[in-house]
Amino acid sequence: MTTDWTHGKEIIGKIIEHLTADGVVIISTYCKAWQYDKRHVDFFKVGSDGHPLVRQGKHWNDFSGNSVKFYTYKKVENDNPS
Repeated sequence: MTTDWTHGKEIIGKIIEHLTADGVVIISTYCKAWQYDKRHVDFFKVGSDGHPLVRQGKHWNDFSGNSVKFYTYKKVENDNPS
């Protein structure tokens, strides 16, 4: 079993790695979702209690109980040029 500190460090590391590779991260609650891309790499950190934090305005919000999804852009090539 991992501690909160290990889990927070692990999820923040994965998010930053994914964003720097031109990925998209979506953090969502039951009613709302936020989308982050490579412009938002500095919006994430691990709190002093080990929980993952995301910056919203001047504040840092704990998102340890929220859904985190990772997406990449798919490049579509035109097989039938006109």
